[in-house]
Amino acid sequence: MIFTFISVVALLCPAIGLILTILFYTKNKKVKQTSILFGLNFSAIIYGYIADSSNDIFRHIEALSKYKNINLFEAFNVNKQMSNLFTWDIWSWIIAKTNNPYLLQASAALIGYSIISYLVLDYCNINKIPIKKSLIYLLLAYTLVSPLSIAIGIRCSIAMLLSCLAFYLIIIKNKKPLIPILLSLMSIFLHHATIIIFVIYLIYPIYKKHKILILAAIPITLLLFTNYADYISLLQGNSIITGLLTDTLNSATIYKNIGIHSLNSIVSVTIQTILASLILIRPISRNKNRKKIDKQLWNLELLFYVLTISMMVILEMNGNRYFICPMILGLLPIISSDNYMSLFKTKNKAIIDIMIALCCIITMSINIYNMDWGTGSIASLAESFFTGYLSRL
Repeated sequence: MIFTFISVVALLCPAIGLILTILFYTKNKKVKQTSILFGLNFSAIIYGYIADSSNDIFRHIEALSKYKNINLFEAFNVNKQMSNLFTWDIWSWIIAKTNNPYLLQASAALIGYSIISYLVLDYCNINKIPIKKSLIYLLLAYTLVSPLSIAIGIRCSIAMLLSCLAFYLIIIKNKKPLIPILLSLMSIFLHHATIIIFVIYLIYPIYKKHKILILAAIPITLLLFTNYADYISLLQGNSIITGLLTDTLNSATIYKNIGIHSLNSIVSVTIQTILASLILIRPISRNKNRKKIDKQLWNLELLFYVLTISMMVILEMNGNRYFICPMILGLLPIISSDNYMSLFKTKNKAIIDIMIALCCIITMSINIYNMDWGTGSIASLAESFFTGYLSRL
């Protein structure tokens, strides 16, 4: 009953809904329900957000008309400009049936922020982190991923977060492989960039035994095979796998040839790189208790960090999309070390902590308005913060 009440308030007035959600978590500490409530709040905030016409969301909204008058089985590959994206086809088909295109960005916020909230709050709960500190870590996590990237760009950020969730379930929650594999496949068929992350998932057992070898092999392999156009001609056939690989190579070729070189993007990517590096070194620098940090997650973070830097060398600034994984998963080892070197309260970590905070503030300040390929209205975001789903009436 309380959950339902807060859900309704969150949809109508997120400003109040967020307060009630925090109080709900403080009293009940129910991670899954709280994560959904945070997702609903951000969904309502993003619902009324107005982006300019250069953003991906307008292309996605325009494409919804292709899904409107067909059944689900006809929806697959109906959008020829985005083939072999079956997760996206299902998502677009559902939104098209509601006859409300703005639910596309709202549903992305619901999924994205629910995942982030779950990863942070659940891990804080496992490590018995006090509620106040848990909320600080959650706020920090929210600043690591651009809200526009989640809700207006949608596909890549959500796909990366699904991949993070898959790794978390298999490593921390010890779930059977079925659900993580399904999440990984969902991410691949949402955005082909995550096919590399699925490969990481497959080789992870080898990585645990031969860390140095895999860390060296990944950048070497990626940097040696960059003539994507040559490999496309080698792929023949009409199978899903062939189509997936061809589309992935085509996308990589486009990203490689079309860089983003605005001043905003240069500053944003530079800060992101510094931030990811700080998050990586924070748990281990000047730490006499390294054995107490979650080494599995830290090693996974290191692997994703190497992957991201390699992709940035190949795809230039388009490779920064992979930073979501090392930053979100990298926050977890910092949480696991909280009991003996708490964030913002450990003297020999003060400089790193201040730099992390500054980087988060800078990236959020930039990304809440501009995400390289388009801008948005801060006024509309402020309005929907108070009026939620009523903002478009």
